[in-house]
Formats: sequence, C-alpha cells, structure tokens
Amino acid sequence: SRIAGPSAVFTQTYDDKNEIIAFDGKLNVCSELNPKLIPLRPAEPAAILLTTAPPAQQVQTLEWLQAQEYHGLIAIDTNFAYVTEFEGLLQRNGSRIGVLFVNEAEFQALAQHSLPCKRTIVKRGGQGATLLENGVRLHVPAPVAKQVRTTTGAGDVLAGAFLAACLNGKSSIEALACSI
Repeated sequence: SRIAGPSAVFTQTYDDKNEIIAFDGKLNVCSELNPKLIPLRPAEPAAILLTTAPPAQQVQTLEWLQAQEYHGLIAIDTNFAYVTEFEGLLQRNGSRIGVLFVNEAEFQALAQHSLPCKRTIVKRGGQGATLLENGVRLHVPAPVAKQVRTTTGAGDVLAGAFLAACLNGKSSIEALACSI
C-alpha cells in the first residue's frame, strides 16, 4: 500500500569527527504511516526494524505486532531528538524488543535507566560499534575509511546488515562484525 506525498527529509550537520551537531527532521507523509501497512504473512518477515520515528508511532506498531501475535525479531532505533519520549517506550515495551540500536549520545542519555532490551548495539561512528548482551560488552572497531562523504543512513545500513546476518545464523558478535 502506498501513501501519496513527499517522503521524510532529515537534514543533519556534522562536526569534523562526523558527529551530529544539528538535526532537523520532517516526517511529511511518513507521519501518516501505520502498522496496518505492514504485510504480515505466517513466519514473514522474520525481523522488523522500527526505524527512527516518533516514539508514539513506534509504540502503535509494537502494540499492533503484539495483537497480530508476531513472533519475529523486533529491532528499534531512535534519534536523540526523541530520547525523552523513547525512554518511556523502552520502560513499557523493552521486553518485546530484541535489538536496540542507539548512538553514543542516545546511549548515554538512556543508560541512566536500565535498558530492558535483550541486545543493545551502540553505534560509535568511525570508532565502530559496541554490543551489550547478557551482561557482556564487546566492541567491534570500524575499518578506516579514506574519505567520508556523509554518514547519513550509515546506522540504518548497520542495522539492516546486523539483522540479515542474525537471520542467517550468525551470533550477535559475528553479525556485528559483518555489519561494520
């Protein structure tokens, strides 16, 4: 199913270490997305990534997935602009989330509270990523890039590659190593 209108637009400004220093997001037609647009079939999809969206929209999707008795892997991502609301989402729904993807600043803001998710991946940009699972903390360094044009979308690529590797039987650390 499609909805007509302009797609979401995210504008980010980075410092010399490729860290975000300014963010502006306009959801446009994406603000009207609802979980009923997800084509669930028995055993498909095996994983769903709830990408950056307002936490209320993500909660609506989590509740819909529970009502559909969805048993696949649920992963979720956020943006620092949503951290305050996202904190409540995690406290109420964290046990349903199989993988939480956050960047360093989001992790620091959320880590003041217990993160109830089974696995947390902390995206550290050029420094790689850290996996927190079952009380174990493992870091995977990023390869050195000769030139960076933009890091926009890099976290989504990491999340997609991680989930694909997990679905192909890799352990969490193997999946993270494949996705960096």
